[in-house]
Amino acid sequence: MDLNRLRVFQTVYRHNSTVGAARALSVTRSAVSQSLSKLETEVGVELFTRAARGLVPTSAGHSLFRRIDPFLSSLESEVRAIKSAGERPSGLLRLGAPVAFGRRYLPAKLASFRARHPEVEFALELGNQTRLLSLLEAGELDLTISDVFDDPSPSRLRPSLFSLETLFEERMTLLCSRDYFEQHGLKTASFETLASCDFLTHQNQTFDLKSWFRHHFDKVPPQLNIALTVDDSHALFEAVKLSLGLAVLGSHLAEGELESGELRAVLAGPTDEINRISLVQLLDKKPSLTERTFVKHLLA
Repeated sequence: MDLNRLRVFQTVYRHNSTVGAARALSVTRSAVSQSLSKLETEVGVELFTRAARGLVPTSAGHSLFRRIDPFLSSLESEVRAIKSAGERPSGLLRLGAPVAFGRRYLPAKLASFRARHPEVEFALELGNQTRLLSLLEAGELDLTISDVFDDPSPSRLRPSLFSLETLFEERMTLLCSRDYFEQHGLKTASFETLASCDFLTHQNQTFDLKSWFRHHFDKVPPQLNIALTVDDSHALFEAVKLSLGLAVLGSHLAEGELESGELRAVLAGPTDEINRISLVQLLDKKPSLTERTFVKHLLA
């Protein structure tokens, strides 16, 4: 069915007149009449009764209007939004972020951005790197924030597919409770001692732990004793404090607990592994004005 004829019908219905519709659509009355006549032929019924006071919708006309008016109005609104997105930041921005970063740092950035650009709305997906990169690659996210470790192993952040911009750096530290530290003699921890410990991880496939071992020992234990896997940094942090095992976390997340001695860091120092919290986008995608403006806001 011709969408333009439906648009003409909608306008005639609202004005009860071909003259009023022609004026609203900036076309001739003849063009409106012809379009309406073709639509009536197409649906096989009269949509208006010609009366002295103008055009009166028939029952079929009322029924058709109720069906098409919400759709055409929504379509018109969406087209306006798409056009305005090229003129000023607006519309939906779909973001991905690691759980800890998304909870602790990102809400303030979203709030300050929306204060400047109230026509922008956000959809925020929190999760692990593998899932977020998959969503980005599938076009279900506009951009995502990801952990990028100083690790020589092959990265899932393929340079042929993604572009990266560093937001900030954090030191990654292997943490455990004071009791766990003392019970397992981790003051001068060797590879063999650590390999026999229990571990907690918030990444699938223990990527964070393997990366830490490669960084410090240039090798990974053939088997890690995983006591807990959870994609929630807060739950992971609490499990560490309860002596469930060792976990790799950003040292800034545990500054207070490290200072009080409640938590201990294993092999921490100037040679700590660095994690670059980075903004990731598809390499060949042309970013919208909204995306470009938000990226500048994040990097500021």
